[in-house]
Amino acid sequence: MKTGLTLQEAIARESPEMQETIHQEADRLRAEYAIMQIRNDLEISQAKLAGRLGVSQAAVYKVEHAGKDLKLSTLK
Repeated sequence: MKTGLTLQEAIARESPEMQETIHQEADRLRAEYAIMQIRNDLEISQAKLAGRLGVSQAAVYKVEHAGKDLKLSTLK
């Protein structure tokens, strides 16, 4: 389905509330991807990163695969 709109134009047509939701979700996805990409670039395991950060491997996994369920307590 071709609409002739850019993504930014399509977002601009949405309500301010929806625009904020879209931007928040995009930020979340960028952060999730960045953590995984950095770890992969450094060629270290989740366990090794967890050790360096002083958290469990499960916490690193949860951050990398958080979806909408990331809570601050995951990082503690």
